[in-house]
Amino acid sequence: MAEGNSKDNWLTIIGAGLAGLSLCDELLSVFEAANKPLPGKITLLEQRETLNDNKTFSFFAQHPPIGIPYTRYEKWCFSVADDVYPVKQSAPTARPPQQTHTGLRYQYYRVRGSDAYADLSARVSKHPQVEIIMGQAVENELITSTLVVDTRPCKLADMRVKQCFIGVEVELTSSIDESTAQLMSNMRMQSGRFTFDYVLPLDESRALVEVTQFCVDPPEQSELRGYLQATLQRLGVRTAPQREEMAILPMGLKEKFKQQLASQQIRTASGYGYLESKRWAKMNAELIVKGRAPRYQLHTPLLQWFDSKLLRVVETEPHKLPLVFMKMAEHMRPDDFASFMSSPNLSSLWQVMKAAPKTTFLRTLYA
Repeated sequence: MAEGNSKDNWLTIIGAGLAGLSLCDELLSVFEAANKPLPGKITLLEQRETLNDNKTFSFFAQHPPIGIPYTRYEKWCFSVADDVYPVKQSAPTARPPQQTHTGLRYQYYRVRGSDAYADLSARVSKHPQVEIIMGQAVENELITSTLVVDTRPCKLADMRVKQCFIGVEVELTSSIDESTAQLMSNMRMQSGRFTFDYVLPLDESRALVEVTQFCVDPPEQSELRGYLQATLQRLGVRTAPQREEMAILPMGLKEKFKQQLASQQIRTASGYGYLESKRWAKMNAELIVKGRAPRYQLHTPLLQWFDSKLLRVVETEPHKLPLVFMKMAEHMRPDDFASFMSSPNLSSLWQVMKAAPKTTFLRTLYA
């Protein structure tokens, strides 16, 4: 949060994406619950002309989202490429090529980005003291506001590790299990980067198919698109895509940037940002109403330590990641895995640390 040079507005939020809209929504709720009027106008400035239908938000949760359409998956599965483990089951080191989790308390949810934006925009726009301005490029020196919160994403050069993906919504040639999210499918190495396929059924004949890479140096878009095309061919997809989405998300930053807060809302070791952004917005709305400055979402030192070690594996031994994630899938209870990925506690973190390959993580201590 920064001080502006005028009191024309009480608060300017730079960015009207998930983080910015959620912060505004939570502020309205907090002031209403406290039976307090807003100190002044809230203005959201968004550089994009429209919030296009090019994002999907997915997350583990114990309860479904309220007020917006969603897809729910009772199961989620992991698998590795044929060359990751020996394919002969008689081999002493052979491991299951696929592992499926069925959640009891947790399930996996998918929300279309356009639905999330529309729901938030409709709610905040009803307030007479809120204005959303689209197509507005922002120069900091031109902002006139008592308070300024910048929720724009960080630059590529600021990211320590990147999660790069490209995906399309397609018609399938055969039916698919609608209850199962293929969370990390066909895990493999391609061009020195940890790679996996991500397949979310939309109904029995349609799916969102993505190829994701965790890496330090991102691939060219054409290269990633080639990997996606190979995955679509493997799945037997012959029809043209109905919708496309792509992004490069930060998995840890080289340093914290006080003025750009939204970039820290994606959990370092998971890449999940939907619930993290919601928690960040709620926390900072409560801080602002008390006259305090927004801050980053803070995690326990132990969780930060583990996340940093996982990033170190991505940086130095990415070829070990299929083993790391399959070990976690094989040896963790489904709800513990889901808890670790969404709202980690000491119990779920302990289960992850027990399941993860010890040699790989111990080596990072001395790197």
